[in-house]
Amino acid sequence: MGTRIDVDKEIGNKIDMDMEIVNKINVEKEMVAKIEMDTLVDILMSTKSEQPRMWHTRTSGTPFFWQEAVGDKDKGPLTDEEIDIIAEAKKKDPSSATEVFPNLLLGNQAAAEDTKCLKREGITHLLNMAAVSLRSSKFLVVPNKEELASEGIELKNAPD
Repeated sequence: MGTRIDVDKEIGNKIDMDMEIVNKINVEKEMVAKIEMDTLVDILMSTKSEQPRMWHTRTSGTPFFWQEAVGDKDKGPLTDEEIDIIAEAKKKDPSSATEVFPNLLLGNQAAAEDTKCLKREGITHLLNMAAVSLRSSKFLVVPNKEELASEGIELKNAPD
């Protein structure tokens, strides 16, 4: 009976050690992902756009149409009226995608939702960073999955 308890304890200790290793690996993966994201942000921040469309900071970008619609709105949440004004202004923003790094294009909602534009630009993969909005569902970017798939364009919504 004592042997069985010792074996169970040994197995339990091994499982604990394995879980510790898994946790360390997950932490390392998160660190690598953060470094990769920081590197991408550095590239984007240091790359001059041929057609600037946004005011950028390290953590966000504000489209010109947004600023023009409601001005410099840094304080407090947006009102429903401001959200409606911005959503209408956004509809007038033409499709655009600019190569910011070889084979890496950064585009707006109009481009992400325009399968013909994506195909014309030779885009094979679309990473949608606006599939979720903390401000309003009116700011969501919703590409047509079926159209993209039929054109051979792979869609990834982030965060996913």
